[in-house]
Amino acid sequence: MNIIRRFLSWYFRKESLPYWCLFLIDSVVVFLSGLIVYWLVHRTGILFNHRLEVWYSLLFYTAISWVGAKVFNTNAGVVRCSSFVDLLNVAYANGLSIAIAIPLSFIFESKGIETFSAFSQMEIFFMYILATILMAGTRVLVKTLHDLTLSDEHALRVLIYGAMSGGVEIAKSIRSHKPQRFILCGFISHDNRA
Repeated sequence: MNIIRRFLSWYFRKESLPYWCLFLIDSVVVFLSGLIVYWLVHRTGILFNHRLEVWYSLLFYTAISWVGAKVFNTNAGVVRCSSFVDLLNVAYANGLSIAIAIPLSFIFESKGIETFSAFSQMEIFFMYILATILMAGTRVLVKTLHDLTLSDEHALRVLIYGAMSGGVEIAKSIRSHKPQRFILCGFISHDNRA
């Protein structure tokens, strides 16, 4: 356990995660999401029989996801400092990718281009939805690990008296302060509305 904590501490003390590393992680997530969706719909035998079409289609749809990532700048931030806005940008980027990929799949089907026609439009839609969920999940997981790793073992455990807007602002201030001097354990309020 000590080795894992030391590794995480080393990792999170770096200045930033390189752009190309985030780009690679997101690309792998889109590719694996497509494999999972195709396998869930068609199972192993059909996946094996059409492996080249699936491979080329997934490479193509992964490249389409790069357009959305570039437009919404999803790889510019640091994963360990992700915010709700970053998660929205991931959703918008994958929404744009869906908007580009589905019409292209119609064109490929109508022209009879089987190399990029392994996925139906519904499978493409669910591939990007699963990719969005997994990308958001990885960002939240890394952010949580970052916060847990850098929490000071000598930080004082506190409860905030008041759960309305003032208490929420104090909680935000406590959580954003680095190094962490306080660990927020909860709220106390005598108001029935809280």
